[in-house]
Amino acid sequence: MYRMSSMPPFFLLLGVLIAGCEPVVDAPDRTYATEEVCDQLAPEQSVELGTGSSVFVPLEAGDLVMQAWGPQGGDHVWGALRINGVFGGGDWRDDPDCMEGEGSICGPIAPEDAPTATINLWHDDTLVASTGDALSFQADQGLAVGIPAILRMPYSSAAMEWADPSEISQESIDEAQAADAAELQFEVTVRDACGAELTDERMVRIAIGWLDAVGVTD
Repeated sequence: MYRMSSMPPFFLLLGVLIAGCEPVVDAPDRTYATEEVCDQLAPEQSVELGTGSSVFVPLEAGDLVMQAWGPQGGDHVWGALRINGVFGGGDWRDDPDCMEGEGSICGPIAPEDAPTATINLWHDDTLVASTGDALSFQADQGLAVGIPAILRMPYSSAAMEWADPSEISQESIDEAQAADAAELQFEVTVRDACGAELTDERMVRIAIGWLDAVGVTD
């Protein structure tokens, strides 16, 4: 089924490596996505969607995907990948405009041929959380962790937790309660410079934290 939705603004988070737009100077000995390289990778291609900010946590049907808070006050759920046969691209490099220090959230800049992941969390045809645009990532020994799918209204506790309960619409309450009680479809699409497109999905649950915080009960 074809689904389209508008993506909300989202922010960079620690642990996430997002592609920059500056040109990359490649090392002479780096590997490129040539036909030979891509043909060697093709038989091994696979992706498994899990969760986790710093380690890969596999997901079984019905597992809880935890809400997490970002350094800019928003909230999200973590996606993580176990991959094989995906072209990794060139070297990542330091961001020359990054201002280091407390609260810094910038990270390395991805090469143009880095693999990307798009992660969505669905309740039926309603988008609960999403990476928005495809995010570049790098894997360490076949694992990529800390990929945030940003929670949308009315599922985001960052947006709802401090609200006056009398000002929250019944529609928002009903939608949040329905997602809190249901199994949701957690899905990923990974693409690489060889033209590979790999997908995986898991049925998971999520606790909508603001429902308890504002005293909403069934």
